[in-house]
Amino acid sequence: MLSCLAYELLRNLRGLIRKTAHAKAWAWSVQSIQLYLLKVAAQVHETVRRIHIRFSRAFSQQNLFREVMMQC
Repeated sequence: MLSCLAYELLRNLRGLIRKTAHAKAWAWSVQSIQLYLLKVAAQVHETVRRIHIRFSRAFSQQNLFREVMMQC
């Protein structure tokens, strides 16, 4: 059951990536999606009204990540 859930999550994530303007990311495999988007360190700061996510400057896929999260 857990593997089915993970498969659906990545399938939906791949669909969201294809709706962005990042054509290079459209052909990414599951391993590439995990490496470039899911295995990322960030600082999360919660306030009463907002959640702030601060990424490292070295995170090269910040724009793609933001575009995908804005679609959710």
